[in-house]
Amino acid sequence: METNRACYLACCFEVYDNVSKQYLDMNPFKPTCFGLCKPQFASYKDSCYLLYCIPMSWLWDCCCKPCFGELVTVAPFYCDCCPHTLCVRCCSTSFMCGTSDSQAFTEKLMAQVKASNAKGSHKGGAPVVADDKMARE
Repeated sequence: METNRACYLACCFEVYDNVSKQYLDMNPFKPTCFGLCKPQFASYKDSCYLLYCIPMSWLWDCCCKPCFGELVTVAPFYCDCCPHTLCVRCCSTSFMCGTSDSQAFTEKLMAQVKASNAKGSHKGGAPVVADDKMARE
């Protein structure tokens, strides 16, 4: 996944591109702890909670969304033994901001990660992933 974030240097009055590239067979996309802990990406609406039960996504919507867009979070230690909401609400950290629709982006990203981590997906050298192109619009 390749991302580009334009940055502004106030001291030089310059704008530059901050390009990064992440591979689906590396962290935070691959399972850890012998495959027991799987990555779980979520929209900020699913993960911005105070004390697990007080929704705080309205704070992002009011203060940050107009400038940065929507936020995608990752719960790197998601495991099947815990309820989905516990891992996402308690362990999530910010992964990427600037998406126009974090729900749709998260769904496409999880489909890519699951396809990449499926058994037999790395035969022949290259991972097999879905054909949808994910774009931050």
